[in-house]
Amino acid sequence: MSGYKTSDNILAFIKSAKRTYEPKDIDLIILYKDISPTVIEDIKKTYPELILEDYSSYYERFKIENNLSVYHVKYIIIHFFFKEILKEKYNFILLSDINDVYFQDDIFSKRGLNEINFFAEPLNLGQSKINLNKYKSCYSRDVIQIDKHKKVINNGVILVKHESLLSYLDLYMKELLTKIAICKTSNADQAILTYCVHHYFNTWNNVTVHNSPNKLCVHLAQPHGLGILNESTSFTDNKINYLGLTPCIIHQYNRSESLTKFIFNQFGLTYKKPKLSEEFSNKLKRIFLRLRTEIIAISKNLSKSHKQ
Repeated sequence: MSGYKTSDNILAFIKSAKRTYEPKDIDLIILYKDISPTVIEDIKKTYPELILEDYSSYYERFKIENNLSVYHVKYIIIHFFFKEILKEKYNFILLSDINDVYFQDDIFSKRGLNEINFFAEPLNLGQSKINLNKYKSCYSRDVIQIDKHKKVINNGVILVKHESLLSYLDLYMKELLTKIAICKTSNADQAILTYCVHHYFNTWNNVTVHNSPNKLCVHLAQPHGLGILNESTSFTDNKINYLGLTPCIIHQYNRSESLTKFIFNQFGLTYKKPKLSEEFSNKLKRIFLRLRTEIIAISKNLSKSHKQ
């Protein structure tokens, strides 16, 4: 995690994991940088058993470029952490976002898991403008033509057997470090993972891509539109159902105010409606002013035409 100013979403992640798993069954390891000391102290005080690793020193230690975006650097950090620092051996490793992930069942015990598990989004590349644009910034037109009918692979939740983790990360890192030098976007990590899954990992017998919807993990950012999202979700027994399934992990729940409130209420957390940033607010004002000017101009022209 990097740059977060408040702890509510982080605590929802930790509390939901703690409610789902016995302490003896899992370790929670949080890699962080540029987090408010108050937030870190709050986590340490409430959960002293958590492993909190400040990765600020990694840049110099592992000669990582300081100008890399947080989206690109996070997997470089994870790669070094598992390769050089973590000595403990686990059965499965869950690589997970923190700010928008909610646990509601034990994903490790479910059937259908392979050694490396990726979770696809509902849409294909060609159906998702934002993912397609990121893909275009890294790959040629020929590659896009081949891949536009393939599923977008979300990199916010990935489940890997520990023994297979480095073989996956080594290949992904090679592609990432090659492409970020030429990508025109600062968050092409998911586009690069999608390419790797469809061009490299598709030949590995120990890899499974779980299509949406499934009982393991659901990504809620697609399809766009809160109306569609709200129609697809329901609540029973303090759990979120999606298209009739009750996934172990809900990812990107913060796209919906009702889902966020539901999750926060589970743990006594206070939902605060996000404020528009000043920059975004000013941008909206400029758009409305321009529209207002154009409408006035059209009205004047119509009035002139009517008089004539």
